[in-house]
Amino acid sequence: MTIVAGGQTYTGNSGGTGGSWSVDITKTVIASQSITFAAEYSNGAFNSLQAWIIPPVAPPAPTSLTSPSQSSGSVYLTWAAPANDGGSAITDYAIQYSSNSGSTWTNVSRAASTALNATVSGLTNGTSYQFRVSGVNSVGTGSYSSTTTATPTAGNSLTASGWSGAGTSASKLSPPASPATFTSSPSIAVGTSGTLNVSIVSDDNYNDGWEVIIRRNGTTVYSNDGNAANGTTFTVAVTSGQTITLAVSGGGARWFAGTRLWVS
Repeated sequence: MTIVAGGQTYTGNSGGTGGSWSVDITKTVIASQSITFAAEYSNGAFNSLQAWIIPPVAPPAPTSLTSPSQSSGSVYLTWAAPANDGGSAITDYAIQYSSNSGSTWTNVSRAASTALNATVSGLTNGTSYQFRVSGVNSVGTGSYSSTTTATPTAGNSLTASGWSGAGTSASKLSPPASPATFTSSPSIAVGTSGTLNVSIVSDDNYNDGWEVIIRRNGTTVYSNDGNAANGTTFTVAVTSGQTITLAVSGGGARWFAGTRLWVS
């Protein structure tokens, strides 16, 4: 059997030379196309020919929706495309969010995009949001994905008495100009979840080994024997609400003002 649609030919062969047989061919067509059918035995005869058009539908739900990162007033989302487009190409993804556990949903206003990611802005820090996405094609908006939950967080992620900065990668937290003693173990409040970075840099080119102790809610998560090199950065996972105590010494068992902290 042969179908000619839009100038392209599609052919299917049943095989065999006698008896009853059938073959199916599918071809996506658009309005105003001219379609030609031909079905025959080798002797030029055929019994019957049936053809019908299955109209497109809205796409099924996207999958794997997640929020790999959040920042002040915004949440970053990623997802996977639906299993199919419903018979019509996807031209956009609709995004909705809810701050009341799904009782009501708000549409995210943005330019149409087929990208499998988006940043939703204008959110309230500290508020837990549910998000869902749906593919859009010529038929309309399809089924929504399963939800994912995320909470935007304020830019200031670390606080410590006497220290300056916001505790972010763009504004690292810096200790007071006069370094504290090693035993003072300043307390640092963590205001967001992520990876705490502790960068050890001497303020007077001291390059010998350093002793470093990092405690998270009173539990030691890193310590060494004084062999940390100048310029080393240590990382530990932290969660909003935790308290970090830090002890770093070298060159007379004192802090260096070059120490920097931030959460990424």
